[in-house]
Amino acid sequence: MADIAISIGRNIGNEPMHYTRWAQFQADLFYDVNVFAHGTVYAANLGRGQWDGNFEDNYVLTATVPDEHVDALRERLKLIRDDYQQEAIALLVGITELL
Repeated sequence: MADIAISIGRNIGNEPMHYTRWAQFQADLFYDVNVFAHGTVYAANLGRGQWDGNFEDNYVLTATVPDEHVDALRERLKLIRDDYQQEAIALLVGITELL
């Protein structure tokens, strides 16, 4: 199993996308990650981030995904990125260590 964190930003270029489109972007991401994670999305949080020197709203998901689904998830994220006119979607893949 791989632990993942995904972060998306609201802006298209330097302008925030419309509220309803931003909400749909979040919902689409949550749905798709949940499918790959078999229902193990642990957290979904709204916040503020910075991209290319500009501050913007962001949305971060954490989940656990079977190792064999990570590459397919990457490909799906690329499609979502393009659908929502994003320069990038951040994906972190690793193993959680409990201390």
